[in-house]
Amino acid sequence: MLKEVKPVPTVGVDTQTVQALEALLASAKKGDLKSVIYIDQYKDGKCGHGWAGRPDNNMLGQIEDCKFNIISQRYFTVQE
Repeated sequence: MLKEVKPVPTVGVDTQTVQALEALLASAKKGDLKSVIYIDQYKDGKCGHGWAGRPDNNMLGQIEDCKFNIISQRYFTVQE
């Protein structure tokens, strides 16, 4: 039995990233999520990529759409 519950440190934790991963994991555990393509970035700036399952051509198109949206938001959003 636990004698003490210690808080988990959240310094440097991106809650949006954690929430997205938890939602994807829950969907995979239910059997709804069948494939994922990802790009990861760590505190030291290093990046990686990979996939699980069997990505199809529709998913590859979604990558291009995502890339366009990120670039558009970063460089073409009107600043007030």
